[in-house]
Amino acid sequence: MLPGPASPAARVPRGVQPRVPGISSFVTPTKDFYRVDTALVVPKVNAETWRLRIHGKGVTRERTFSFADLLRRDLIERDITLTCVSNEVGGPYAGNARWIGVPLAELLEESGVVPPSRGGPADQLVARSVDGMTIGTPVDDVMDGRDAMLALGMNGEPLPFVHGFPVRMLVPGLYGYVSACKWIRDIELTTFDDYDPYWVKRDWARKAPVKTQSRIDTPKPFARPAAGTVMVAGVAWAQHRGIDKVEVRVDDGLAARRPRRRGHPGHLAPVVVPLGGHVRRPHPHRAGDRPHGHGPDREADPHDPRRGERPAFGGGHRRLIPARLRHPREPSALTRENQSPRIRSVPRPSPRRETAMNTTPRRLRRTALAVASVAFLPLALTACSDDSGDSSSSSDASKSSAAEKKADESPAKDTAAMTEPFGPACSSVPKDGKGSFDGMAEDPVATAASNNPELSTLVTAVKKAGLVDTLNNAKDITVFAPTNDAFAKIPKADLDKVLGDKAQLTKILTYHVVGEKLEPKDLEKGSYETLEKSRLTTSGSGEAFKVNGSANLVCGNVETSNAKVHIIDTVLMPKS
Repeated sequence: MLPGPASPAARVPRGVQPRVPGISSFVTPTKDFYRVDTALVVPKVNAETWRLRIHGKGVTRERTFSFADLLRRDLIERDITLTCVSNEVGGPYAGNARWIGVPLAELLEESGVVPPSRGGPADQLVARSVDGMTIGTPVDDVMDGRDAMLALGMNGEPLPFVHGFPVRMLVPGLYGYVSACKWIRDIELTTFDDYDPYWVKRDWARKAPVKTQSRIDTPKPFARPAAGTVMVAGVAWAQHRGIDKVEVRVDDGLAARRPRRRGHPGHLAPVVVPLGGHVRRPHPHRAGDRPHGHGPDREADPHDPRRGERPAFGGGHRRLIPARLRHPREPSALTRENQSPRIRSVPRPSPRRETAMNTTPRRLRRTALAVASVAFLPLALTACSDDSGDSSSSSDASKSSAAEKKADESPAKDTAAMTEPFGPACSSVPKDGKGSFDGMAEDPVATAASNNPELSTLVTAVKKAGLVDTLNNAKDITVFAPTNDAFAKIPKADLDKVLGDKAQLTKILTYHVVGEKLEPKDLEKGSYETLEKSRLTTSGSGEAFKVNGSANLVCGNVETSNAKVHIIDTVLMPKS
C-alpha cells in the first residue's frame, strides 16, 4: 500500500457526473485507461532494486533515488488527464485518473537544476525507460509550477506493471510522447540542440502542448435516436485554464452555456445546454481554442504532431457537456447527414500565457490499450497503440540507409559486405510500388509486410494477435517472416486452431522476432534470444542460410524503416 498524500486532490464537485446514459466516467477506470508502450513485452521491474539517477548539465548535486526514498517524501495527489497525440476529433483516446506521486520540480531543485528561463544551461530533460525509450521534455514546463510528478500510484492503487510500475513521469499539459515516460530509470539534463529523443528522431515536434478539445460521447456517430428529446453529452478539456463555456452547433445555429461549476482548471467542467428546434444539418464537432479569451476561435487539427516545430495536439480533461436537443417527429432527422452535432469548447481566460495541458504519447487507439506481452512479426513497439497497422513515423536514418543500400554494389557472395536483398524468392517481389524493396524500406514492418502478397497469411496472424501497432513502432528488430507457403505446410485444422488461440499465436509469432538487427554476417553461426524468451539458431554462408537447421532463408536482408526482415519457408515453433 502507498502512504497517504501530504497534499490530497481536491474533492470532485457534486454534479460532475451527470446521469446521462453513454457519457464517459469522470475518472477512467484503471483497466480501461489507454496504454502506449515502447516495449513488446511489459517490463516487470523489481521495486527493491529500482534506482533513478538525476544528472547532466546544470546538475550541481547528482542524485540517485530508490523507491523507498520516494515513498518517504511528501506525496501529492492530483486528477490529471492524459491524451494521445494521435487522438482524432471525437476520439476516445483520452483518460482522466487520480495520480499520487513525488513533485518532480522538487527533486530537480534539490539537484541544483535551474530552468533556462532563469539562466540555467539545460532546456531539455531526457527521461529514459528501462526498455530503452527516450522522451524529451522542456525543463521550463516541468519547473513552472504545474503538478509535474513521478507517479507511484493510480486511482488509489500502486501503478500496475502495464502503466509503468514502479514509477512513471507525468507532466500535465504535454502529450505523452514528450512527457509521460513509464518505467523511468534515468533523468538527464541536456539541450534540444544536443540530443534528439526517440520520436524527435522520427520527425515529430520537440514541444507538444495539449490544446483545447472536446468530444461528444452520446449520441454516437451514425446513431438513430428516437423522435423527441435527445441528450447530447460529452467532455471538454483545457488544462491550466478550464472550460469557460461550451457551444453546440445544430442546424447552423449556436447555443452556448457556461459550466455549472468551473472548478479547478485541471478538472472537467460540467455544462448543460438545453436546445430546441429542428436538427436537420448537424455538424461534426471540433474543439475551438480561443487563446486566453481573445481573438477568433481557431479550428484545431487533431492530427500530425510532426511537421517541424509545429505544436502537437490534444487536450487535458475538463469535463462533461450534457446538452438537451428537441428534434422533430422524424426518427432519422439527426442521422440524415450521418454526423453529430458540433460542440465547441472555449477555455477560460488565463492571467498568464500557458499553452500546455495534460499528456500521454502517440497513438491511443484503444481506451484500454492491450499491447500485452506480444509482438507479432519482428515488428515491434507501440505508441498510442492501435491495431490498424497504419504508422506515419519513419526514421531519417532508415531512409538514408535505403539510399546507401542502392549505391553499394558490393559482391553478393561477400557476406560481410552484402547490402541488397538476396535469395530465390526475392525475384517474386514487385519491382516498384509499396510492395517493392524500395517501398518496403519506407514503411514500418507490419505495414511493409501487408504490401507483400507473399506474406498475407502472416499479416492476418499479426492482426489476429493485435500486434500490428506493436510491431510498427518497435526499434531495430529482426523478423523471420514465414511465407504463405510456409503456413500452408501446417494442416488447415491445426492452423485454424492456432489462429483462434491468441495466447498460442502470440507465443509463436514472438518466437520469430529478435530484439536486434541481424545482418547477413550475423547469420553464419548464431544463437539469439527471441521476444518469446527462448532461443533460435542460424547457420550458413554466402546466400544459403537456415534457421533452427530446418527453415531455409528464401529472401534475406529486406529492409523496412524499423526492422530487418529475413523471409523463410517454414514456420518456426518454440519449444513448449
